Amino acid sequence: MVFVLWWNSVFMREFEEFEEATRLGRSIFLDPYGASNPAEFFAVASEYFFERPGVMERKHPELYAMLSRIFNQNLGSRAASIAREIKRGRPRFGRNSPCPCGSGNKYKKCCLRGSRRAS
Repeated sequence: MVFVLWWNSVFMREFEEFEEATRLGRSIFLDPYGASNPAEFFAVASEYFFERPGVMERKHPELYAMLSRIFNQNLGSRAASIAREIKRGRPRFGRNSPCPCGSGNKYKKCCLRGSRRAS
């Protein structure tokens, strides 16, 4: 119940601010199509969440936190895993590398297993 109240307050406030910014022609961070209705705003914000998580987290921390909880994603730890692998000089993920999905598991116990089933 608490999450629903939080969702309503954050989501509608962000939507109304976005709608206002779009109407006034101010620089906005999302596709203007998202201002057409709340469902489109959710779709556009979700797309941006996965494409540019760092920017969203800086510009709209509450919306970022809400989408992180909804999608059960910790994109910050995913970025840290990728940065760690690149720093080690091995941008490829081996079986024992931390999984880039941010789960905290080894790649072989997480996403590698799913990718083998798909092929």
